[in-house]
Amino acid sequence: MQAMNEAYERRMARARDLMDRDQVIEAARELEAASREAPGRALAWCGLAELARRVGNWPQVVRHLERAMEAEPQQMQHRVALAGAYAQLKQPATVRAVLGGALADSQSADGRLMIARAYASYGLRAEAAQAVAAALALQPDRVEALQLQAHLAVALGDAALAETSWQRLIELQPEQAEHYLALAQSQTLRQQPAAARQTFQTAVQRQPAAPELWAGLAQSAEDFGERDEAVQAYRQALRLRPGWPVALGGLLGLLAAQAEEALVEQAQRLLDSAQLADDDRAVLGYGLGRVYDRRQQPAAAFACWSQANAARRRSTGPFDRAHQQQRVERTRQVFDQTFFAQRTGWGVPDPRPVFVIGLPRSGTSLVEQILAAHPQVAGFGELPDIARIPTRIRASEGPLEWPEAATRLQPAQVQALAEGYLARLAEIQPGQQAQRWVDKAPLNFMHVGLIRLLFPAARIVWCERDPRDVALSIYSENFAHSQRHATDLEDLAAYQLQHRRLMAHWLQLFGAAIHRIEYAALIEEPESRVRELVAFLDLPWDEACLRFHESRREVLTPSRWQVRQPLYRHALERWRPYETQLAPFIEAARAGGLL
Repeated sequence: MQAMNEAYERRMARARDLMDRDQVIEAARELEAASREAPGRALAWCGLAELARRVGNWPQVVRHLERAMEAEPQQMQHRVALAGAYAQLKQPATVRAVLGGALADSQSADGRLMIARAYASYGLRAEAAQAVAAALALQPDRVEALQLQAHLAVALGDAALAETSWQRLIELQPEQAEHYLALAQSQTLRQQPAAARQTFQTAVQRQPAAPELWAGLAQSAEDFGERDEAVQAYRQALRLRPGWPVALGGLLGLLAAQAEEALVEQAQRLLDSAQLADDDRAVLGYGLGRVYDRRQQPAAAFACWSQANAARRRSTGPFDRAHQQQRVERTRQVFDQTFFAQRTGWGVPDPRPVFVIGLPRSGTSLVEQILAAHPQVAGFGELPDIARIPTRIRASEGPLEWPEAATRLQPAQVQALAEGYLARLAEIQPGQQAQRWVDKAPLNFMHVGLIRLLFPAARIVWCERDPRDVALSIYSENFAHSQRHATDLEDLAAYQLQHRRLMAHWLQLFGAAIHRIEYAALIEEPESRVRELVAFLDLPWDEACLRFHESRREVLTPSRWQVRQPLYRHALERWRPYETQLAPFIEAARAGGLL
């Protein structure tokens, strides 16, 4: 027996050497011979599977891995590899079956964690979450498992579980700055900015040498209008990491015209450097551009923003105009008069939900701030919850995409979704007794049909602003990477055209439920426009709405500083000094009838 084992090991060693030298045919001969001599040992079968994998012969990979599993059924790595082969063969049901069986048989945290990672790598997040929970049941303080659980919870929209996981990781590894950053992000996703700020304040006390934590504290202080604290935190981050574009760009954006010349020169040198990474170039370009804008140097400002947007575009890829146009058209076709006539009485007729929508930078933050100043109104900020519902519905309806998947919904499902949304808002602000609850997510203009299905009594406030001012404001801001249209002037025109087209459809369907408020009119005639807005919500007039800028509530959008000032006129026609630079947008907008 020992001689047979030694012969097997020698043959496997020769096979590995041949594989390393890419002598595939000779390696295959050795492995086949080894598998015949010792069919009950898995190593040769795994080697044959590897050779088949190299040439993309996935059916053969499956056959060899199945033999490896027969030889060593207790080895989870064989099952995980087999699931990967079935994934390559586009057999998700079999992937689930293989990994599900492996999880049921696994008695170790290592095995369960391996299975969880496999599920996650194939995009099966819900199953991955179950597997990692099973691993943690055996080892509750396993760091890798807690990290995976937290990331999966974020992806699945369970910010509360993510927060719990990161809190435990901080207890286990208080020296890891990334845990505090992730915890604050989870708290922000739960609409708990005060908790996020406390996390950063605690973090810089425990880890004062971590520049990332000081930058996070600065951004959190900005959310609460604490300008001096934000400036000091950015400066501390720069002391710890001199020339760091993230902190430098944030500081310049905050100081604007008051920025010291030394900081401006340093930023310009960095921006002119060919070695600057795209993500750093973007954040620095947006901040430096704001300095030049406030100094009334439009050419210099726009040059910075153009660099920033070109860098961001290289990172995120181009905007798909055709996809957006198709998405709007499909939305118009699904959510038509017949759709709603067949669903009369569906949803929850709760009068509290108010949705403020429009293009970003069209005045949505300002309108929410005005409304939230009313004693009978609660402002919830920019919630992601409505936008997440289509993803959940699409997943449950199989092959149907959104919005077509909406046609499969049943009354009980719609009611459950509506009640879940209301419960989520009640969780954000426990004990809230306000008569109106404002959700200010501008891009919910894509989901007005869903909103009215869930809440047939919901009120919708549509904010409009001069398209040129909107384009310039978006182009000059550091928007989320998902907003790919924000990085190109012609894409901005195309996006605005589709927005206008969809809003025309919603007005035709729900005109009485949509209140249109134009930014310029609000600035020119504030009291009359605000009175109309309050009346639209069926609320008594309150003078506090005109003193909205006195509110100390947090604002988690780029408009955080503007909405803390009284209404001002200098934001009207902001585009005029940039008319030459905006020419591609203006031409495309005029061609499409936007101007």
